[in-house]
Amino acid sequence: GGGGAKGVGKKALLKSAAAQYTAFDSLMDGFAVIDEEGTLLFFNKKAEQLFGYERDDVLGHNVKMLMPDTYAKKHDGYLAKYHSTGKKHVIDKERMVMAKRADDTMFALTLAVTENKSDEGNRFVASIKPADADAAGGGGGAQYSALDALLEAAVVINEEGEVLHFNPAAEKLFGHAKGDVCGERVEMLMPSPHKESHHFYLQRYLSTGERRVIGKSREVLAELADGSLQMVTLALSEQTSSSGSKTFTGVLTKVAQAKKKEAGGGGGGAK
Repeated sequence: GGGGAKGVGKKALLKSAAAQYTAFDSLMDGFAVIDEEGTLLFFNKKAEQLFGYERDDVLGHNVKMLMPDTYAKKHDGYLAKYHSTGKKHVIDKERMVMAKRADDTMFALTLAVTENKSDEGNRFVASIKPADADAAGGGGGAQYSALDALLEAAVVINEEGEVLHFNPAAEKLFGHAKGDVCGERVEMLMPSPHKESHHFYLQRYLSTGERRVIGKSREVLAELADGSLQMVTLALSEQTSSSGSKTFTGVLTKVAQAKKKEAGGGGGGAK
């Protein structure tokens, strides 16, 4: 019956966190507090607004629920590594990351994490600002400037599949300059047969609204400028402008090489 005791302990923890961090509710920025395991202990009103969750939907759950899979898969590892080495990668620094709302759409945010040591164990306090707060509604390139600060490759396309934005990390990943990709069709970044079928998938989605890829993340093959293929994890989200037109943002991270070798075997040469 250990589970029950743990449950009671968790309730008491959440209660003490609520008392301890209540002042955060009046702040303009989003704030979330997690423990060493990544469990959410506090979530202020602004964070509720930003993510579209009620506080009770998230407290006691792992913070990974607020991240696209590309980040979520690595987060436990980051916490464990920090716990064992004490090396600060994110703590006391500010960085741009992608987050996932309750409706599965993604948005870029500026994250600053500080550590709070207490008798009940270490707490991590995250301050959360939407990255494009100043640019929102600015139209044009301004709205994409937030994506330029991401460490991950980000590609934005319109309903026709034309590339509207290609951030510096995407230039590095693909080996294409932004100017050579923007205005071109996104299919140039894919190998056959995906290249040929992508436009059909896009049009089918726009006409049926059936979400097969949006809001999820999956592994796909990308074609780099030199013609080589790279397995990447793609997290895709959709944005609708005030005029009703849609854009799609893809965030891509490289899949580790070892995994790619297993999949490809040694057959590449024969081909």
